[in-house]
Amino acid sequence: MSAYISILTPEACFLFTDAAAYDSSGVIQKFARKVRTAKAAPFAVTSRGNQFLGDKLQAVFCDIVDLHGVDGFLDGGLPELLAGMKADWFRDVASGHGAVEVHFSAWSESRGPVHASFQTVEMANRPSIIPFELAVLEPVSVGGPPPSQMALAGLRPKTESESLAEYCAYLGVALMQMMRDEPAEMSFQSDDDPTRFHLVGGHVDMTVITPDGTTVDRVHTWPDQVGVPIAA
Repeated sequence: MSAYISILTPEACFLFTDAAAYDSSGVIQKFARKVRTAKAAPFAVTSRGNQFLGDKLQAVFCDIVDLHGVDGFLDGGLPELLAGMKADWFRDVASGHGAVEVHFSAWSESRGPVHASFQTVEMANRPSIIPFELAVLEPVSVGGPPPSQMALAGLRPKTESESLAEYCAYLGVALMQMMRDEPAEMSFQSDDDPTRFHLVGGHVDMTVITPDGTTVDRVHTWPDQVGVPIAA
């Protein structure tokens, strides 16, 4: 998983994900949707880092939400799951396996729109993040190569004729393009490795979570190809 953007508003949660899967040299292996949604509740989850563990956690999260609802997940299932992972996984994480970041967005029965993330390892460039503990997120949160301040200054304000969904779609695609343009290290890459890659590619999926449910739509496509690295 290369990047996500999560936008929290009073009306909906907007979660943007790209589609490129690549090997350790940055060569694209395939394109695939990187967000999973619950079947019975307004909930979506994505992940970065180890793809196998990320996919497993996405499935487990959605299963818990489908069984117990979003509040049951937030109040019971998630704390128990994080505690269990912290107890059982640290020896694997310490050896370099199991490095993954998980982000979810949801509409809670009691809290309204919520989003949160956690990761399984410490990172030198994110010292405030404690492994297996939920991170406190701003209303706009990104996972992946951070856009430059110069690029962010070019974002336009919402126009009077735009709906909130239309403006968030603009923001999501614009921010993804900025992240695509930034050469970056891979998720959980060693601090000693100076190699940088362009990591955002394929297409952009916009997932919208409201009290009525969840939708996923493709809102942008890049001309990337399997078998070659992403070119900004």
